[in-house]
Order: sequence, then C-alpha cells, then structure tokens
Amino acid sequence: MSFTFSVVIPTYNRLQTLIQVLKSLENQVDSPEFEVIVVNDGSTDETNNWLNNKIKEYSRPLKIFNQENCGPATARNLGIKSAEGLIIALLGDDTIPSERWLCEHYRAHETRGNPEKLAVIGYTKWHTDIRQTRFLRFINETGPQFGFSIINDPEDVPYNFFYTSNISVPRKLFDIELFRTGFKYPAWEDIELGFRLVRGGMKMVYASDAIVEHNHHTDLKSFFIRQKKVGISAMVFYKMHPELVKSDFGIDPENLSPSAAGFVPWAVEVFARLLEPFPVDIPRTWNWLLRNYFVEGLHLAIKDMKADLV
Repeated sequence: MSFTFSVVIPTYNRLQTLIQVLKSLENQVDSPEFEVIVVNDGSTDETNNWLNNKIKEYSRPLKIFNQENCGPATARNLGIKSAEGLIIALLGDDTIPSERWLCEHYRAHETRGNPEKLAVIGYTKWHTDIRQTRFLRFINETGPQFGFSIINDPEDVPYNFFYTSNISVPRKLFDIELFRTGFKYPAWEDIELGFRLVRGGMKMVYASDAIVEHNHHTDLKSFFIRQKKVGISAMVFYKMHPELVKSDFGIDPENLSPSAAGFVPWAVEVFARLLEPFPVDIPRTWNWLLRNYFVEGLHLAIKDMKADLV
C-alpha cells in the first residue's frame, strides 16, 4: 500500500502522552492516506507492552520498532528509513495533533511550488492541561523554545525553525541527509539537519493552522536545566559549523568570558520564580537568566572537551 504521509514518532518513557498522540492520529479529519511509525527508544515503562497490544486494534497502519536508548535522532532515522510515505511528518511523543493537523500539512505542500524541496513547519502551542503562564507564552512566541511570533516571512522560514515537534519533509530529502547522532542531549540536532537541508536547496514555510498541543510540564526551573543542556549540545553544533554560531547566533565559544559561566545571582532567579505564577512579563530578566544557563552549558562542554584531550 502506498501512503502520502508517514508520521514518525520517537518515544521514551512518555506512555500517557503517547497514548494521546496516537488517539489524535486515529481521529484525523480529511487527511490523505498515512501510516504511523513509532520508535520506542529503550523505554523502561510500559510503552513496549502497550504498543504491542495496540498494534492489533489500531485503526491506522501502524509500525513499531524498538531500539536501545540512543536518543531521538537515532530513533527518527530508524523510523524514516522504514517509511513508505512520500512525505515524512515528524511529531514528538508529547505533541498532540489537532484533528486537521495532517490535512493542513498536506494543503501547505499542495498549494506551493517545488514540492520535492518544500518543508512545512506547523504551530506548536501549549496543551490545555498545562497551566498557562506569561513565561510559557514568552518561550513559545518570542523566547528560545519556538519563537513563532518572530517568523518574519511565513513563506521563507530560516533553518533554525526546523522543529521536529511538528514538521513535514519530502522523504527524498532524507535520502540525502539524516539526523546526526553525536548530540549528547535532544537539542540542536534538528536545527543542524535543517541547516544542511536548506543549504542543499530546501525551502521551509510556516503553516500556522497545522496545530499540535505540547503536553509537557515546563516551568522556570525545568527550563533553566534545559537551557544548560542546550548549551552543551550547542558545542556539538559549533564543532560542525563554527561560522554559523558566530555569525547567526552571536556566540564565540572560544572567547567566552569565564565569569559568565554559571553566574546567576540567586536573588535574580528567586525574584523571577516568585513572579512566575502572576500575570507579569519580565522578558529582559528571563532572557538574561536563560542566556546565563546556556553559557554555563557551553562552558561545561568546553571543560569536557579539554578533559578528553588530556
């Protein structure tokens, strides 16, 4: 059987949200023919048993693969290689698609030229089960998580918006480039692939009606930890493309001030966290704190790199 789309989902220990994702895929409206591919990345919960039972009753074509815990990049590559669809749609195991999600991705591909080199990024918003705060809105719309509101031209989106939580890409492009698996944490591996694909001629557009809901608890504390990991992963990206980190992101890891590493005055962080539940916007403070944690991650990666050379 031929499919227009293959929906690839890597998963690790998120069974409850994965169940929501798969249920929403069953309920897609006006969608083209598609298959669902789930790659279990060494989960230690009940994911494997549940999937083995689910495959018997799932209403869509479903493939299940298992691998040792190697990270989402390796899992996506495995799913992509087994896909039969003309277009690969990538979801997270915590990004739950709206009922017209795949229909909108398909429409975006069909209504634009050069379909063999066109990627479509959709809109990711917070799930209704997540308590909305000004900080969450900040990181989603203008901050470092997605930044959808700062997309200047929806018909020509830069490579650094290549988000695997909600994107569709012609399968032929993956015959040329796949995800690189040398990233310690799940960060920057998608942006790095986006750069290589755009460099090879891919164009990316933004379809704001292709909506998924991000059902992942996030607050200031957890996002600070994430930013440190993002900084560590950024060093991997830097080693691959040093000119981009300096020109596109304004960072030179080789000339970072040592005082910047981990220098987050406790009073500023306490202040920001105390204000978090209230309808108060402090973007300059949030940006400053997040950048400090990011730079701390860079320094940790540099330290590890130097230790490996000894």
